[in-house]
Amino acid sequence: MTSYLPSTITAPLSRGNDLIRSTIGGFSWGPALSVSKAAVKSLFGRIEIGSLVVVDNATGQTLTYGEKADQSGGGGLQAKLVVKKDAFWVRLFLFADMGFAESFMLGEVECEDLTGFFEVSKKKNNNSYQSILSNVERGKGKEKE
Repeated sequence: MTSYLPSTITAPLSRGNDLIRSTIGGFSWGPALSVSKAAVKSLFGRIEIGSLVVVDNATGQTLTYGEKADQSGGGGLQAKLVVKKDAFWVRLFLFADMGFAESFMLGEVECEDLTGFFEVSKKKNNNSYQSILSNVERGKGKEKE
């Protein structure tokens, strides 16, 4: 959008707008990140076949979801995610599969075997498979029984 006002007027307004936006964003980011991370980790905890190793660079934690390495029921399916930036958790929570794709393209998360990740993240639901990430999108955290 083209402004018809001189930059001496618009520049301070723009800087003030950016300052207000970043201040408000700073207050809401912590709670949004906390809720997002907890919800996504809860869904990862539902992995039944194979295992998912998540390395969180921000906290230095390495967590394993699903079957542990010493169990053989998963047919050897294993995937590893390296979370580079916390924005990954929020994107995944808000936008499910599309959020994962965006985070991957932006370098917020790394995964050497994307096919393996999607295989591990699928769960059996009434004789068909769906991604556990789709539960975030629909607002469901659990299967209906």
